Amino acid sequence: MSSNQLPQLETEEHPPLELLRQYQAHTLPDHLHHQIERHLLSCDLCSDLVEGMTVTPPRRVQKAVKETRGRLKKLIQAKKRKKRTFLLPVWQTAAVIIVVLLCIAFAFYQQYQIQNLKKRPGTTHAAAQAIQVSGHVVNPLGEAVAGALVLSGNQDSLGVTDAGGGFYVTLPAGNTSLLIQHPRFAVQEVSVDPSAFPLQITLTYE
Repeated sequence: MSSNQLPQLETEEHPPLELLRQYQAHTLPDHLHHQIERHLLSCDLCSDLVEGMTVTPPRRVQKAVKETRGRLKKLIQAKKRKKRTFLLPVWQTAAVIIVVLLCIAFAFYQQYQIQNLKKRPGTTHAAAQAIQVSGHVVNPLGEAVAGALVLSGNQDSLGVTDAGGGFYVTLPAGNTSLLIQHPRFAVQEVSVDPSAFPLQITLTYE
């Protein structure tokens, strides 16, 4: 093979096995011989190959080189795959953000629907119609009546008067009256007027 037909050595790549064999046999042109020498000074792999050629058959050397290059190729491919995996967390993060935004939008929509319902006639929330009622229960002599049961107009128990005859209860929506019961007195029904709180209720004997 003439010097013009010999493979050219790339400084950033390993020289072909053929060039290494010719270098070891001292049959290379001077310019290639010097280039390979410079490469061997910085490449332990190729340097070991050249040294092994003196004691190892060419076929065995070729097989070792092929295996080494195969391992290098697999290593490079593995590194490339690792670089690509960084995109996966980005997509996961984007998916989480989208789900959160959808949840927020749904919550705003639900709030908007509730506000619209409140604005429509006859659809006011029942809790908004509940009334806080306070009052004072006395006997015909004006003395406080303790332990009197305070009921709603639907006979639902709301509370009991304290030692001073006072009470403070929540009247459910739709109720417009209170019932006051005590074993010693007749049941007293009182209409609820929010402008007249606290209520003054006088019980009568049965």
